[in-house]
This record gives sequence, structure tokens and C-alpha cells, in this order.
Amino acid sequence: MANLFYTLGLIKKCEEAYVKYIKLIETVFGSMALETSNCYYLMGIFYLEEKFLIKALACMKKALHIRQ
Repeated sequence: MANLFYTLGLIKKCEEAYVKYIKLIETVFGSMALETSNCYYLMGIFYLEEKFLIKALACMKKALHIRQ
């Protein structure tokens, strides 16, 4: 859904979809699962593309922390 919103230019809806996606994956797999890390990575890429650099860095750091 996030990708669809992004394609349509609905950036706020895209961000909301990513947040819901992360919450769902954390609930199902746990906060330290590889799947959760992937969610944070994807959200970080989204933020990077939108030039929200501080948010992008925070997501990438979270993804790295989980993977380590």
C-alpha cells in the first residue's frame, strides 16, 4: 500500500502505511527480527528519497542495530 500511495504522490499516506507496516511486523515477528529490520530499511529509503535525512538516518540506524 505504501508504494501505491507513493506512486500517487500521497506522501503522508505513504508514511502512515509504513508506520502501520512496521507495527504489524514487530507484533508478528518481534522487534529484533530480520523482517523488522527490513521494514525499517524500507522506511529509511522512503525518507531518503523524500529528503527527510534525519528520519532516514534514524531508520537506517535502527535497521543496522537489529541486524547486528
